[in-house]
Formats: sequence, C-alpha cells, structure tokens
Amino acid sequence: MHSLTHMDAAEKIVYFKVMERNDEWSESISTGFAMAKPRIQHMFKEK
Repeated sequence: MHSLTHMDAAEKIVYFKVMERNDEWSESISTGFAMAKPRIQHMFKEK
C-alpha cells in the first residue's frame, strides 16, 4: 500500500480546499456587479 508523507497529505488537503473555494466563488456574483447588471444589459440592448 502506498503511504503519503505528511507534506504530500498537506498539499492534497490545501489543493482540495482551494478547488472547493474556487467552485464557491465562481458561482457567486459580486455585489457591485449585481447592482450594475441591469444597466449593463440595457446598454448592450441599445447597440
């Protein structure tokens, strides 16, 4: 059976936590963009 070193285990934990956060953040909309979104859509419809 393959055993991981403590450093390998820590790197894997950090990697999976970063991936988890990235998924969460990629699905969220910043407050400023959410407020400006209707105006931006209106500007694109005018063109």
